[in-house]
Amino acid sequence: MLDERSNGRIKLQTYPSEQLAKEIEAIRMIQAGVIDMTTTSALLSNWTEIMTFCEMPFLMGSMEEADAMLNGPVGARINAEMITKTGLRPVGYFQAGPRHLTSNRPIRHPDDLSGLIIRIPSIPAFITAWDALGAKTTPIAFSEVFTSLQQGVINAQENPLPLTNMAAMYEVQDYVNLTSHNFGWTYPVIGEKTYQRMPADLQAIFLECAREMQVYERQLFTENDTKVRAALEAKGMEFIEVDRAAFVKKHGNAIYNTLSPAMKEVYLSLKDTIQ
Repeated sequence: MLDERSNGRIKLQTYPSEQLAKEIEAIRMIQAGVIDMTTTSALLSNWTEIMTFCEMPFLMGSMEEADAMLNGPVGARINAEMITKTGLRPVGYFQAGPRHLTSNRPIRHPDDLSGLIIRIPSIPAFITAWDALGAKTTPIAFSEVFTSLQQGVINAQENPLPLTNMAAMYEVQDYVNLTSHNFGWTYPVIGEKTYQRMPADLQAIFLECAREMQVYERQLFTENDTKVRAALEAKGMEFIEVDRAAFVKKHGNAIYNTLSPAMKEVYLSLKDTIQ
């Protein structure tokens, strides 16, 4: 679309599966002007605290609640702080669906997490949440998760079902424990410096194409979401219903207690809206 609508003035080259860099390195490369775009989310909480809300365990209960937040004042604040504090401009968002824990033993209750070594992304809220639940957390780049599970360096990982399927986790994990601990999303972002170098007409074309990209992505996500559980079951994974209320209770105020006073206000405003 970019190529066609810009008459060849914009060409987008994609390098999937961390070919250019792991996520945090890609962010720094954009900030340095080496590459132009990536997809990212709560990892940006290393730069600005508001980004913690992108993937905060046990805050949201559905994708609809996440959509409402993103289209409200908190979502607008996130967008603004991404530009001013990280130098990345969000051009839309992709829903990731609920994140679930996979493992080689069934996990029905937080007590079952004892001794379990879980890979998590390098996101402070994830570390806080799973530590509070009694697991042992190990931040590892996603590209290294399969091998780490294969070698027994870690025992479990957590991700949305489409990513679990895409990464063939069914080859090294037996159970999907339906924790629904997080309803997150990913931002496709462009470096603000790159964006500002574009003439006004190309900026308009770029943002127009990005809006259509988001609509198309949601269509693809919805179509895939109805198929992915069946695909994982067909490949041998067993789905385990968990006592989610027990997870929420044990997690308690673990993340809330780590927030600054300003972010505690945001947290409580979201809880009031959701309830």
